[in-house]
Amino acid sequence: MVTISSLGCDGTCGTCLCVREKNEGRRRAVLTLVRPDQVRRLFRSKFPWEPVTPAPAMVASWLRRSFANGTLRYIPDPPDCDRWCSPAATLELGGGDCDDLAILGASMLVAAGELPAVVIGRHCAGLTCAGHAWIEGRDARGGYLLEPTTGELHRGRRPLAYKADLAVIPNPLRRVA
Repeated sequence: MVTISSLGCDGTCGTCLCVREKNEGRRRAVLTLVRPDQVRRLFRSKFPWEPVTPAPAMVASWLRRSFANGTLRYIPDPPDCDRWCSPAATLELGGGDCDDLAILGASMLVAAGELPAVVIGRHCAGLTCAGHAWIEGRDARGGYLLEPTTGELHRGRRPLAYKADLAVIPNPLRRVA
């Protein structure tokens, strides 16, 4: 059984889930929390770009600017919960950890008409690996990996430091009441 308990309010404001099971709980959290409806207005108002600019580059640029100007920051989970938050909750809190930021970025990409995957796995630096979440997808320029904690955009193959365990493609037609 998947144990996901709500920590926030209903879908009109930010929602956070405490994910207690690994893969199935994480998959259900991504499917529940990627909400393009929560960022569609933000996405449209923040990006006066030319239509030739790929959406992953626009989202990466927005993330980098948001980290640089302090609008977003990395906020670790509380010690007693693997907390996963909706885009509205992440924006209300002023940031989140890798999974919150991956959900925010994936929601922005879905709002732009892309079909990204939120990937859960590990990021390795030397001999040390830590749990991590990021965004991967394919657009007209090919495959990409978007690092949600920095806004760094990698094109082509996944960098060797990223080890995927689970990729979840959200439903772009999902409606939130």
